[in-house]
Amino acid sequence: MMDEEKERILILHLKDDAEKMIRKIMGNDSKTTDTVLSDELSFSGLNIYLEQRRILYDNMEIQLNREEFNVLQSLVQRLGWVVTKEQILEAAGSEDPQDEDNAVRCLMAGICKKLRLYTEKEYIQKVHGVGYRFVIPPK
Repeated sequence: MMDEEKERILILHLKDDAEKMIRKIMGNDSKTTDTVLSDELSFSGLNIYLEQRRILYDNMEIQLNREEFNVLQSLVQRLGWVVTKEQILEAAGSEDPQDEDNAVRCLMAGICKKLRLYTEKEYIQKVHGVGYRFVIPPK
């Protein structure tokens, strides 16, 4: 129970740090920050509608399956922070795959492949041995 409480506190600190980082990147524009932290997220041409579970790039819809969308949502909500392989599997709802590394690699490759059908921008970065992070690519 204590570990869960510590994790919740850490998550709150990380979200606060992420918000500060976003404000710094976006030049302290509260409208931009609110957009990043709301249900409708916009990142350099990529628009994510969390409640509708839709993703558009230049008004073209990108089709992700349930697991892929959940993982992308998890990455976006931790903008700039590394999401571990375990957190990715948890977001995907994967129940103890026999080869966790391969399951994560396949899942992330699927998401990146679908994004690349619409843009050459790299929104997802691999952090070797740890996990992945969502970043805002330069325009």
